[in-house]
Amino acid sequence: MLNTANHPRLHLLHLEQRMRQSGDLEKGESFTQDRFHKLLDNAIAWLDVAQAKREVEPFIKNVDSLSAWSREFFQDIVKRIQLV
Repeated sequence: MLNTANHPRLHLLHLEQRMRQSGDLEKGESFTQDRFHKLLDNAIAWLDVAQAKREVEPFIKNVDSLSAWSREFFQDIVKRIQLV
């Protein structure tokens, strides 16, 4: 059995429904695993990691833990998401 802390589960159909509800996905558009991964890859590519760190620092007890944050770190995290 996989540790869900290291392998979070994402209900793709639920996300698709919420995206339609918010207008981020048009009716009739398909939302596949491939599209999900492409969207995340694109978001990570554009992520300003330093800015993200600054934004969360006030809410983190141990700010040294943010030193691991990088584009590569987030790409590794994304690979662990199980789509169900």
